[in-house]
Amino acid sequence: SAPDGAGFCECELCLKQARVAKIERRGPSALFGTNADGQEVSVVSETIFHYANEVADAVAKKYPGKLVGMIAYSGYSHPPSFDLRPNVYVEVTKGYRETPLTLPEQISVFAKKAKHLGIYEYYDVEQWSWDQPGKARAAHLDYHAATIPYFFGNKIHSIKGEMSNNWGPNGIGYYVLAKMMWDSTSDARAAEEEFYQKAFGPAAVPIKRFYRRWESGQEVNPRTLGLAHRDLEEAVRLSADRPDCRTRVDHIRMYLHFLHSSYFLRDFQLLVWGEGLKREHLDKLVKRHGEDELKKRVQRLGDDVHNLMDTHMVHSFAYNNYLKWVGKLLGCETAKWQKPGAIPSAAEIEAQFALDMKEYDIAALTDVDARLFEIGRAHV
Repeated sequence: SAPDGAGFCECELCLKQARVAKIERRGPSALFGTNADGQEVSVVSETIFHYANEVADAVAKKYPGKLVGMIAYSGYSHPPSFDLRPNVYVEVTKGYRETPLTLPEQISVFAKKAKHLGIYEYYDVEQWSWDQPGKARAAHLDYHAATIPYFFGNKIHSIKGEMSNNWGPNGIGYYVLAKMMWDSTSDARAAEEEFYQKAFGPAAVPIKRFYRRWESGQEVNPRTLGLAHRDLEEAVRLSADRPDCRTRVDHIRMYLHFLHSSYFLRDFQLLVWGEGLKREHLDKLVKRHGEDELKKRVQRLGDDVHNLMDTHMVHSFAYNNYLKWVGKLLGCETAKWQKPGAIPSAAEIEAQFALDMKEYDIAALTDVDARLFEIGRAHV
């Protein structure tokens, strides 16, 4: 496939290959035109899939039975006007689709032109979710229940998905995905129940409540964080006689502490994270909290995320890869942040949990209408 990013060649040779005289721009990389047969085509698709066919012909001669893989993506999302060789394997991406076709239409047309089809999914991208609960596609089980059987029933042979190493927000989703990719007729909600029962035993009910609240679309805020602490306080009590389940509850408590700490810095998600971050981007937070307090909080968050790396609760390496630039501007010690740290002990988890809980008026908190737990976000 072509390198990632926008911008493709518009030279006379490319237009000649597409049999297009004039280009119409329809997106960052979408170059459409009408060919000599009066058919609307994507110039980029015409050139790149022609290239794929040429490579496939050469491979077939030397390595019969081997496939040549391509993605249908960005400027070449749109199906070409011609058929693809029998040994070309196409993965249709679920994002960055620069085609006027709907996804079902796109899959249908590609199914007529290619013998082998796959889907390239975006189950979680760190810069899209920042390890927050319910934000990644992976966390929405009704989505999997709708899409995976649909793909299987429409000549899709495989699914490849971008994911993050963050079992805190997405573990239940990754579990259900594994079940459904193995057997597309699996019941997503039955797999969810199995996960809670096998992983958390007597604490299954409050853990389910913890995750369903985020999946229902509720935002991370003092009310939902307080309710989450109440859920896990109950889970700790119920799992007291099951050390295996209690250990898993403690992992979720470590993840909740991350949510507690990162909520203070929620405005960072509105900043330009990464190497290009400028000092002036921090003015809003510095004005609100004071530089000393902000530095202390950022240092603590980076240290906590570093200590979570070997728990796989959050995608520590990626998260701190962005946080380090904020830390450097504030003068934090960031050298260790992208290396595994010391996982908190049971006693440390207990002490931190008790400290965090003091910041919420737990007794005064009420949950929303239970009907919100009837999740319904299914779409292809």
